[in-house]
Parts: sequence; C-alpha cells; structure tokens
Amino acid sequence: MLALQYVAAVSLFFMISAIPISYLIARMGFKHSLVLSYIFYLPSLLVFQLVERGMMALDFRLVMFSGVLLAVGKAFHWIALHAEFATDSSEDHRGKDSGRLLGLPRISKAVAPFAGGVIMASLGFGGLVSITVVFLVLSALPLMSSGDHRDPEPYSLSAIKSVKHLKYGALFYLRGLGIASGYYLWPLFTALVVSTGGGEVDAGIVSSLVNVGMAGFTILLGSRADKVDAKKMIFVGAVLSGIFFTARGLVMTSIQAFIVSLAAGPAFMMYYVPIYSELADAAEDEDVLEFYAFREVALGFSRVTLYGFTALMLLNFGMETAFRYTFYLTGVGTALIFVADRYTDRTG
Repeated sequence: MLALQYVAAVSLFFMISAIPISYLIARMGFKHSLVLSYIFYLPSLLVFQLVERGMMALDFRLVMFSGVLLAVGKAFHWIALHAEFATDSSEDHRGKDSGRLLGLPRISKAVAPFAGGVIMASLGFGGLVSITVVFLVLSALPLMSSGDHRDPEPYSLSAIKSVKHLKYGALFYLRGLGIASGYYLWPLFTALVVSTGGGEVDAGIVSSLVNVGMAGFTILLGSRADKVDAKKMIFVGAVLSGIFFTARGLVMTSIQAFIVSLAAGPAFMMYYVPIYSELADAAEDEDVLEFYAFREVALGFSRVTLYGFTALMLLNFGMETAFRYTFYLTGVGTALIFVADRYTDRTG
C-alpha cells in the first residue's frame, strides 16, 4: 500500500506543480529547466537507494518527501522537454523526429539496470553514485552552453482552461490511464502478484524487455510516420494497446508477463508516435508552455483517479483483483484513444 501511496503522491504533486513550474520555465528557458530537473531527480532516487541499504528508515514522511522531489523534477523535465521539441523540430519531419526522441532513450533505459549492477559490483554504491553524478554533469554541459528558448507571452489559469485546450482533455485523460498502469502499476503487479504465483519475475527485467521491444521499432516507425496515414496508425495502435492492457489483467505466469511486455511496447508506439507529433503541431500553433502545462495537469488528474480506483478495489477485494480490474479498465480507456484523437480534429 505504501508503494501505491508513493506513485499517487508523485502524480498529485506533479499535477499541482505543473502550472507554477511552467511559469518558471518561461523565464528560465527550456534547456536550463531541463538541467534544473536533475537537481530534484537525483536526491529523490538516492533516498530509496539509502533505504534499500539500511542507511535510512522507510516511513510515510520520507516517501512523501521523495515523492515531492520527484514530482517537481518531472514537471521541470517533461514540460521543458516537450516545449523544446515543439519549438525546435521541423513540422515537415516531426514524425521522424518524434520517433527518435521517443525511441533513443529506450536503449539507455534497457542497458542502465545491467550497467548499474556491474558498476556497483565493481566500485560499490558510492562509485555508482559518483559515476551517475558525472554523467549528469556531462549531459548538462551542452544544454547550458547552447542557445535557449524562453516564452515571453504571459498566460493565466483561465487561458489554460480555455476551450482550445479542453478539447484535448479526453485524449490526455485516457493517455494518463496508460501511464499509471503501464509505467507504475504493471511493475508492481509483476513483482508482488505474478512472482508469488507463477515463478520469479524481476520487475527490472520486465521493464528492460519493454524498452528493448520499443526502441528499435519506435525509431523505424518514426522514419515512416510522415509518409503513412497517421489516423490509421493511431487506430490500430490504440486498439492493440487496449488489448494488451486487458491481457495484463489475465497474466498468471512469468512467461506470460514477458510476452505481454514485449508485445505491448510496439503497439503503444504505433499510436503514440503520430499523436506526439500531432500534439507538437498543436502546441506550436498556440502558447507552447500553456499547452503542455494543461497536458500535465490532465495527465496527473487521470493518474490520481486511477490510483484511487485501484486503492478502493484493494481495500474491498484484495491486491490481485485490484490490479487485474485496473488493467481491464485501462484497456478499455486506451482502446478509445483513437476516438478522442479524432474529436480534437472535429472541434479544430
């Protein structure tokens, strides 16, 4: 239950902080805000490493503190990254650029658990932390030395709630269900439920498999995204993703978890690459930070409500039933993404 409280707290603080942080990003610059996000990310992750090694005691206050740090870091990172991409990428090649942006980081996410294990075995926990800090500093140097974008146009809370943004609300809400289930609840499910009933499943291995399945396919998909019918890709990808989310609720063994994880990644990217490209087009036509601030608020609201549903199911029906019905609900919501996407066009 503490793990569920943590992910819910991250989403709630993310939602609350998105708008004020978007104002800060407008003044600091997109790239400088990406650098600042590291300052919040690293302490939030170190807290749990210290707890795991018995250097700190895990309690509710510590979980909330770490959640706040991570939420603020995520808000700076994602709003600035999306805004930077929408501003710098070319509209004529945005599908290809979206594929690269979404695909390349998956390679490092797949390799990181293995590399981290090797470094820690060789140099210990202190060595791993030191190397991580060095890589963060090196990655920040190009961002600090290159030109930056700032958003001089002021906007208000009433502007963020305008009709031109609200028409994307259903799309963002349905996408938020997939983020909550796929990125947070699915690893918990494989670790807490499947591992006790169908063989040992390491949540980290499942995550790595998802990233391996997504990386190459996403880059390939992006290279074709500007040349094919985006609406057909979104339809097929959303329906397949909905099916695979439903399949998560039926998983009983470790091999089933591996198969679903591998298949779900490409299906997700089939609809998300063209949607991400479309959203960048929409953001560029409006106030880019205003648009992405609304996006993060809507995503956060979606995640919080889904965690609330999971918590209610957990209290009344137990852990396994709670997870399985959450995946069923997410499957239906994800399959309907293609409908929400077409609504944004009709209300143009």
